[in-house]
Amino acid sequence: MWSKLFPQHQLCRSSLSQYFSKQKHWIGRGTRGGVRKQRPINVHITAPPTFQQQTFKPKQTVNEFNLIKIYSLPVTQETSSLLKCLYLNAQSCRNKTLEIHDLILESNADVVFITETWLKAFGDEPLIKEILPAGFDILSIPRRSGPGGGTAIIYKSCVQVSSKTPASKVSTFSSFEFCEILFNTLSGSLLCICVYRPPTSKKNPSSKETFNKEFSDFLDSKYEKKNIFVLGDFNLHFENTNDCSVNNFRKTIDEHGLHQHISKPTHKYHHTLDLVMTRGNYSLHDIEIKDVCISDHFIISFVTNVSKPKCDEQSVTSRNISQINTIDFKNKLSSILSKDPPRNIDSLNSALSKLLEDAAPMRRRTVKPRPPAPWLTPQVKAAKQERRKAERQWKKSGLTVHRDIYRLKHQFVCNLIKDLKRKFVNEKIVESQSSKEIFNICNDLLGKNKLKSLPNNFPPDKIPDVLNDFFVEKVDKIRQELDAKKSEPYYHEFKGDVLNCFEPVTEQVVRNIILDSSKTSCDLDPLPSNLFIECLDLLLPYITNCINDSLESGSVPCCFKEAIVRPLLKKNDLDENLLKNYRPVSNLPFLSKVLEKVVLIQIEFHLNKNRLKEIYQSAYKKKHSTETALLKVHSDLLEATDSGQVSILALLDLSAAFDT
Repeated sequence: MWSKLFPQHQLCRSSLSQYFSKQKHWIGRGTRGGVRKQRPINVHITAPPTFQQQTFKPKQTVNEFNLIKIYSLPVTQETSSLLKCLYLNAQSCRNKTLEIHDLILESNADVVFITETWLKAFGDEPLIKEILPAGFDILSIPRRSGPGGGTAIIYKSCVQVSSKTPASKVSTFSSFEFCEILFNTLSGSLLCICVYRPPTSKKNPSSKETFNKEFSDFLDSKYEKKNIFVLGDFNLHFENTNDCSVNNFRKTIDEHGLHQHISKPTHKYHHTLDLVMTRGNYSLHDIEIKDVCISDHFIISFVTNVSKPKCDEQSVTSRNISQINTIDFKNKLSSILSKDPPRNIDSLNSALSKLLEDAAPMRRRTVKPRPPAPWLTPQVKAAKQERRKAERQWKKSGLTVHRDIYRLKHQFVCNLIKDLKRKFVNEKIVESQSSKEIFNICNDLLGKNKLKSLPNNFPPDKIPDVLNDFFVEKVDKIRQELDAKKSEPYYHEFKGDVLNCFEPVTEQVVRNIILDSSKTSCDLDPLPSNLFIECLDLLLPYITNCINDSLESGSVPCCFKEAIVRPLLKKNDLDENLLKNYRPVSNLPFLSKVLEKVVLIQIEFHLNKNRLKEIYQSAYKKKHSTETALLKVHSDLLEATDSGQVSILALLDLSAAFDT
């Protein structure tokens, strides 16, 4: 039955039987027979074929003795680092001062461009002081009308500035705001312009076409500048190539040779609103667009091929006064004064200067700038590490929850810095020993300290002569312009005592004047004030003799007429390269001030005794000041108004009153 159903099966079975019958050994799948009967594998060992290697001698066509070997020179790396820039749309710096301060330090930027500062022209000095790290300066151009807007450029003091346009001379455009600075670099001059274009609205009706025309005219005025950086918030969707206004703007910047470097979104809504454009020999690299949660805009950081001067160290000269042994110093001084008593003030100053040089010689040393913020503790450092960790996690995942965690860490760091700074300032105020120290702390917080700046458009070794000639010529010019017409002198009958000469003073009077005077020192003083007070008992007889000699002769010693003149800007926002913006401030020797007070005491005694003082004078008069003068004028105006009289107020300001 099976064979009928499967005939091929019977045929296959017979074929297999014939095959196995022809084999010498039966091949089974078991292993018991294989254990007793071994069938070893024959191994044939052979040697690899050998090839005879042939050597080919090339035909010599070049005489190597005629060739000169050129050794490569080692690549020298530039010692000066490159200028790093940072751009930020702050959307109001008023409540983000410490955040911007910390951002500048964290990014290690040399130049920072800020738009939408919302700063005012006056009264925002404390905010600016809080924004600026140590060793930085700022050019702030606020909006002239209304709140908001404003541009600023923050830069390191070591970066040389050729010129910066003050707010009073900035050209006004209806469609955009800007500020500009011309830097002097090792590679040449570089004009940096920070631009902010407000979006079109009811308050800003200027259209995009108006902006395009005005911006083109603005660039035309900068045609002579070869190297230019233009960056800022233009409020144009630069990524939209279908927008006619954007295409016109692209055409404008192309016509003026500007190259635009930003190709990624700079706003949280994925628009490219902030641009960086360059023209000239300077290039940009390492461009980074980053969200630091300060505003809706991202920050832009980049490095230029502009070399910057090194400003990490400063060379200063000083004396180590603290190492002086006061007892030994006084013994040596007593020995010198007894052997060779000084005949005049010049010999006394010479002896004191030589003794000080032997005790504490002048040494030159290199110092680093002070820490950017003394209240930054290890606690802040640890909090910043946690913030960076959260930032890396957010950048890696891109999740909103991780961004919220980063924002919380960022806000925690800002609040921690505020609390530590508040605690630091409170401790300084508590530890202060005088009201002067408290005023200095307050002036530093409020940004009222005078800036020590000098013109940078002259060689450093020529600045003293240039300023001295300017101040001298200014006084001479004023005197020449005064009316030379002689007027009749005014004589007033006087029946009191006449001051014909000055009376000599005693040592006790001189001692009281010295002890009551402020302990300030001048570079012309032979001894610092604290060491001078320690040696006062030894020096007092000689100082009194010198003062009495001056009173008797009616002349002032020549060394008392010398002064250290420091030029100071009249206002912090004035152009530092204009000489007319400076006023000279003289610092006289300490003993010169003592002589002035001795003379003042005798003159005041004479004026009070004979009732010669002006009744309405408030300046240089005890128990009087500008407040008493204002109260008197205000009272007179009120009385005249109550009486129905007409009042006219005439104010007179004397130019260079103290110098003429």
